[in-house]
Amino acid sequence: MSRTGGGTRLSRQWREWWDVTPDAGLYIGAGYVAMAVVDSAARASRVDPLPAGAVTPSPVESNILQPQALIDRLKEAAAMSRRGEVAVSLPDPTVRVAILELTHVPSRRMERDALFQHHLERLFLNSLGRCRFAHQRLPAPAGGRERLLVSAIRETILEEYESVTRAAGLLPAVVDIAAFHLYNLYEPQLLASLGPSQWALFLNLFDQNFTIILLDGSGPRFIRVKAMPGASTEADLLARVMAEVDASIRAAQAAVDGEEPPPVSRLFFFSDRPLTGLAREMQTVYQAQITSLQHNGGAAAQADGSMAPDADDESKAAQGATDPLSRPALTTAL
Repeated sequence: MSRTGGGTRLSRQWREWWDVTPDAGLYIGAGYVAMAVVDSAARASRVDPLPAGAVTPSPVESNILQPQALIDRLKEAAAMSRRGEVAVSLPDPTVRVAILELTHVPSRRMERDALFQHHLERLFLNSLGRCRFAHQRLPAPAGGRERLLVSAIRETILEEYESVTRAAGLLPAVVDIAAFHLYNLYEPQLLASLGPSQWALFLNLFDQNFTIILLDGSGPRFIRVKAMPGASTEADLLARVMAEVDASIRAAQAAVDGEEPPPVSRLFFFSDRPLTGLAREMQTVYQAQITSLQHNGGAAAQADGSMAPDADDESKAAQGATDPLSRPALTTAL
């Protein structure tokens, strides 16, 4: 993790080759694949829908059920990359991720991974199996403990995504999850909105992703990654999302030691569906200012690694994947 502009950019990548510089970002999701190129010579994006059931994001089960259909879509997108080296953005539910506070972090990788596995299995009440771990140090709390952002992905699941990417003629130089790339894309705006003792909530609700990040001026304080809850009506979806948001806020505030947790004053959400009811409910319950991060709702960051004003919302996870390469902040590279 590095510090830029007073913020904490998320960088939990599981796979990086530092002698390779990707020239494009690629998002592989449940509903579509998206490719974006943002460099000095070109700026372009494309979105290709996937057949239903081709990709089913899960931290446990096989994700890619129709590999040839996915490879065909990736080959169509691959022509956009001049060198074929891409930063890959995976669906959020492929990973287990949490912020841990530990009194000691071993320097040896095997010991450190065993410690992470122990804590994550206790937290999620489930065996992780053979996983690839990545971690990032966050601003430390008082009392001599270390605060770490830790993520884990099953090796078989990571290999599935890398295999189809290579089969399409692309090199997965960086692999991370969509929520971290989107957070990094909007991080300057998020932090600029916060006072010294304010909290904000960042909510990723697109393409079956459902990720909640609670942050203060120093960076993330709590993260919850889930699959999008099934719902028969918008009212049912609203109730489920509000329940998860409320549980996350309570858990984050309960973890604050020796201080009165501040209220959540800003709520940012990114969604591929109209959620006017959700915004209204959040504003009523939390008395917070609400910002939609879709380009047609404002808040399109530009110039330094972000969005052209007319870019499709669906391409942002891919376009955001290029941003941590130059300014890593919130990333667990796999």
